[in-house]
Parts: sequence; C-alpha cells; structure tokens
Amino acid sequence: MKLILASMALIAMSVAAHAEDKTCKVKGMHCADCAETVHEKVCDQAKYSTCDVKIINEKKELGQIHLITKDNTAKIDENVVSAAVKDTGYEMQKCKTNKGKKI
Repeated sequence: MKLILASMALIAMSVAAHAEDKTCKVKGMHCADCAETVHEKVCDQAKYSTCDVKIINEKKELGQIHLITKDNTAKIDENVVSAAVKDTGYEMQKCKTNKGKKI
C-alpha cells in the first residue's frame, strides 16, 4: 500500500506543471510613464499570466519586469523581451529565474 501511495504521489508531482517565472532589471526607467511605456511594449496577455513593470529605484533609474508564462510549456525568450525593451529606449540588464508557479 505504501508503494502504491508513493507511486501516486510521484505521478502527481510529475504531472503538476510549472510556468516559467522571471524577473528582469531594466536600466534607464525613472517614472511611471517609463514603466507604462515598457509595459505596453513587453506585456503580451496571450503569453503571460503575469507581466508587472515597476520602478525599483528612481534615483538610479532602475526598473523591473516580472513575467510568468501563461502556458506551462512556454519559455520566456529574454532576447525578445530585451529587444522590446530596447525599442522603448531602455536597456534590459539581467534576468533571474524565480521559483516556478504551479498551474
């Protein structure tokens, strides 16, 4: 019985999917309008369940984008996001992967 329960738990864990979750820093953002401009260019509701853009340090002109994919098999293409950010006149610096969100 313990073996069956352990097997069922293992199967349930492997079936539980994780969306990709990343936070990226953006250089040059210093105001709400900056955040809104980046949001309009980067945030695609078809791709992301979460897309938050905010200023994290106004004096250092540093912003942040938090993205979580909608589809558990999708990946965040940092090159595409970086190009979109560059189109707005800012520079994406680095992204970190956050612990996945179960969906």
